[in-house]
Amino acid sequence: MLEFFRVNQGLISVLLSMAMLVVWVVYLQILLVQVRASRRSSILITRAAGRGMRSRCLVTNMSSQSLYVTSLIGILHASDKQIEIALTDLRELPEDLGA
Repeated sequence: MLEFFRVNQGLISVLLSMAMLVVWVVYLQILLVQVRASRRSSILITRAAGRGMRSRCLVTNMSSQSLYVTSLIGILHASDKQIEIALTDLRELPEDLGA
């Protein structure tokens, strides 16, 4: 058995080096995926405090970085028409949208 290792020492060395290279590439890939996931912004937008048109829109930051919402637009699809309205700095809903 030792004779086999002595005869094929070069081949075994190359194979072990290749296996170690594969392990390091896998570790690097895992590290890069984790770094990208930690830096990616993620927000959750849900309806809260009621039902219908008068309910509040809750914007939740799910990432570690700061997030600033500057503009939010809501689109209502009703049978044959589409109503679009800015939801940021909204003081009062138009009467035709009613609850």
